[in-house]
Amino acid sequence: MPRQLKRNATTIARICGALWLGLAGTALGSEVAVPDEAGSRSEPVRKSRWIIGISPVPVGLSLGWMYERPSWRLGLMADSNFGPATVDGRYSYGGTGRYFAGVSGAWLAGGRRFSPYLGAGVGKVGQLTDVDDQEAVGGRLEAGVECHRLHRVRLSVGGDYTFSRVVSWGGLHMRMAF
Repeated sequence: MPRQLKRNATTIARICGALWLGLAGTALGSEVAVPDEAGSRSEPVRKSRWIIGISPVPVGLSLGWMYERPSWRLGLMADSNFGPATVDGRYSYGGTGRYFAGVSGAWLAGGRRFSPYLGAGVGKVGQLTDVDDQEAVGGRLEAGVECHRLHRVRLSVGGDYTFSRVVSWGGLHMRMAF
């Protein structure tokens, strides 16, 4: 019986808080953290996040902006990598730089602290060499785990494969979103 009373008190407190916010003129859709039934505080889902990251294999950098909802995200991403890649069906080693600039999105499996994700993107994929530069429309597939999902600063670790008709490569990435 005491457990039932505690749940009722928490429910009544949540209803009163929602009414108070409504009467105070808080707009619908604004970021408001509402405690769950256990009474713990949760981080509101921000609508947009900046993303920076590194790729240890092959060495590279990432920069992006994402619009985020509880179970998906969509945004702009730019990656550049240096090192070996497959160019025109041949494996190439030195003097190359590659980049991806485009739109990417991901499905996030749940709103837990550690959430796996699957993502895809489409954009401009290029190969920079000493001789000539090659560009084409290409795609990207990625998978990984987003850590500390309920915090303001998040970390994602995963792998990706970028491809086009002129160049393709795979790699690992670590990105931080804030």
